[in-house]
Amino acid sequence: RGRADARASDLFNGDRPESSVNLALRAERAGDLATARREYERSIARQPWFMPAYVNFAELQRTGGDEAAAEATLRRALAVDADEPSVLYALGLSLYRQRRAEESTQALARAAKVAPHVARYAFAHALALDAEGKLDASLAVVDAALRRHPEDRDLLDAGLGAAQKAGDIGKARAYVTRLRTLAPEDAQLAQLAQRLGVP
Repeated sequence: RGRADARASDLFNGDRPESSVNLALRAERAGDLATARREYERSIARQPWFMPAYVNFAELQRTGGDEAAAEATLRRALAVDADEPSVLYALGLSLYRQRRAEESTQALARAAKVAPHVARYAFAHALALDAEGKLDASLAVVDAALRRHPEDRDLLDAGLGAAQKAGDIGKARAYVTRLRTLAPEDAQLAQLAQRLGVP
């Protein structure tokens, strides 16, 4: 009954972009991908500034195996708002999956720059730099982001990985020390701390 009521509300408010997105998501869950695509396109046509429609539509295309279409949808969104961080982030991941490392890193860097309050954007940027072998740059991104998100475990893990690859034992020890503060019962961290000589 609750699902039926919600669907009825979305149909009634069909001129609102989020209503079309909600209908698309319900269609996806039901396996009706043609309806989902139609609702995403309807949302974009009515309110081209509504970025969640593009991001969700691109994810549908990606999961359907059409990465090129997903990229095209995200670039349509950027033509409307070139600095929308959620779109830049999704585009960066799409480009990474297409093995276009440099373009991916650029998109993720822009996402992290325009939305420094979102830790996962900096995390993804750091990992992209790490994957390119740019370890010093990756560590710089991690350290800058940790000033804003000092207890973000993903960032600390990314820094630890880059520091170990770079052979920077001092930095690796510092990251392990901070990680152990967050997860004092983590046996793997305790073993790593022992190997690195962290007291």
